[in-house]
Amino acid sequence: VAKAKSRIAGLRYNNVEFRTADVLEELRRLPENSYDLAVMTWLIGYVGCGEIFPLLKRVLKPGGQIGFVAHLDRSPRIPLEIFEEIIREHPDSLMKTVDLKFPSGMEDTNRYLRDAGFEIGLLYEGKFDFIGKRGSEVYDHVMKSGAGTTFYCALKPEVRDNLADEFIRRIERRFRGKKEIRIEHDYIIGQAVSVGTANEVSDLPIVRPGFRLAR
Repeated sequence: VAKAKSRIAGLRYNNVEFRTADVLEELRRLPENSYDLAVMTWLIGYVGCGEIFPLLKRVLKPGGQIGFVAHLDRSPRIPLEIFEEIIREHPDSLMKTVDLKFPSGMEDTNRYLRDAGFEIGLLYEGKFDFIGKRGSEVYDHVMKSGAGTTFYCALKPEVRDNLADEFIRRIERRFRGKKEIRIEHDYIIGQAVSVGTANEVSDLPIVRPGFRLAR
């Protein structure tokens, strides 16, 4: 937030407000029909489509829009599989459980949007690759994502460093003999408009452009 405030000040905007809060509680507190636009980047998996879309419908004006990008469920697959392997072998390392609610795909997301009263303008799935040379690079990469951070915070503090090292060893073992470590991310992007009650939503087709971004 401090960095964002500094950037905004440098751009000389004076109408921007930053809040740190539980997003669902914040949306329940805001007045109805009061906003034009909501943008969510990598958020939905931590609150769930069924929770956030109805609340956004409540606070958006008629014709208000939402835009979002989110990981799909079980993505990135390989790091999550390795996290789970480690936990199965060291169940006493957890101090709490984690319940993630990432969308399973376009059909699932489409249904939640329509049930909440949105008309879909754009909805598609894409992929991007993270490419590293060492397991430590992959660990640093996933620790900058919500899923990795959630795993880290669920562990008892005294075991985090040891299990991080174990994750790195297993990633490198999984990709032994290969020139690079390629971690694939599956995601969904969407844009929708608030149009009234759910039964007023027309049956627009889902856009499937087959988009792929590699980096």
